[in-house]
Amino acid sequence: MSLFEQEKSVSPAVTNEAFDRRVEFNLYHPADWRRSPACALGLLMLSLASTGCQRSPDPQLVAKFQAAQTAFDQADSSEEFLRVASLFQEIQNTEIVNGHLFYNLGNAYMKAGRRGRAIACYRQALRYRPRDPYVKANLQFGLGSGTPLRGRRKVVDFVLFWQDWIGYRTKFQLAASVGAFALLGGLAGRFFAARRLFYGLSWGLLAVTLILAGSAGYDWVRFEWVERGVIVSDQVEARKGNSESYAPAFNQPLAEGTEFLLLESRGDWRRIRIEGSGEGWIESQWAVTY
Repeated sequence: MSLFEQEKSVSPAVTNEAFDRRVEFNLYHPADWRRSPACALGLLMLSLASTGCQRSPDPQLVAKFQAAQTAFDQADSSEEFLRVASLFQEIQNTEIVNGHLFYNLGNAYMKAGRRGRAIACYRQALRYRPRDPYVKANLQFGLGSGTPLRGRRKVVDFVLFWQDWIGYRTKFQLAASVGAFALLGGLAGRFFAARRLFYGLSWGLLAVTLILAGSAGYDWVRFEWVERGVIVSDQVEARKGNSESYAPAFNQPLAEGTEFLLLESRGDWRRIRIEGSGEGWIESQWAVTY
């Protein structure tokens, strides 16, 4: 457990054991992630620890997190938890990309009664912590017991069956690390007698690198190019066009927490697709996208 991770007990205000209100934090800047392949390669070649790729925590951000953590522990109303969420949001606005931060932000929104925003945060946390049982449990709590965590699986999801075993960032780091070992194996084959052994090992590691790179690339497409969202208000009427003059697109209004795929944006309107229901237009103020 890192310096900024702490466990909290289940909130007595929520009887469902699925909701866990622990607060944890681990600073990480997206600029480090973009450099991590080259950094990992260099560190492996120099036999240094890969953890050197990450920056040391910013004292100001640490202080902000501590303030948010203290406020979370002392919060006792929806308004107070919303203020806590705004503190975590300030940290996120500094371009911190971190599964811990999304998880904490989701917990604050959930305690504030903003279920739709909490679901969006938990979904983003799962990108970086796909096997975390607490994130999954809290997301399931937000969605409701009758809603599955995953929608319809595509063929590529069956081919890349390990996609949800490894985090988004970790896939890139593993691809870089295995690729570095493949390079070292190839170089070793040029200078040592067991050339065939080293070359065989190098080709095998190269194949693994390509598989990991393809897996990371698939994540990059579905996370960076495909935009999703969640309805954050109750009884939101979806229309057949980008105006209130159009007829309703569905038989009943959309409930808070309804997830969708964003297809198009026109001014203040968003064309969305809901799995199993169809397409419609909603005003942007009633949803959050990620």
